[in-house]
Amino acid sequence: MRSSYSRKEISQMTMLSERTIRTYQKDGRLKGEKIQGQWVFSEEDLEEFFDDHNVKKVLKLRIIRWLMILSKIVINLRQNSALSMIFRLKMNVEQNNFAIALYT
Repeated sequence: MRSSYSRKEISQMTMLSERTIRTYQKDGRLKGEKIQGQWVFSEEDLEEFFDDHNVKKVLKLRIIRWLMILSKIVINLRQNSALSMIFRLKMNVEQNNFAIALYT
């Protein structure tokens, strides 16, 4: 792991907005230091942040939300793939290439 992270990097890691990260800073849940005008967070800062009960709850809900979205995408892809396979099968049957359709 690296020794320090920016607010933007934490935002990308957690899938939380930078504004939410700033709010956690203001609330004292996320500690860091300002170096040359930029907020920097150490691994220890992040460990303490991720150990916070409320932060864990928010991140868990965020992960569940993303899993639900991904599952909907997978279902749609499967349905579209099934429709695509049915269409290809129909086209191959019409072209008297039924045996090839079973293997494609």
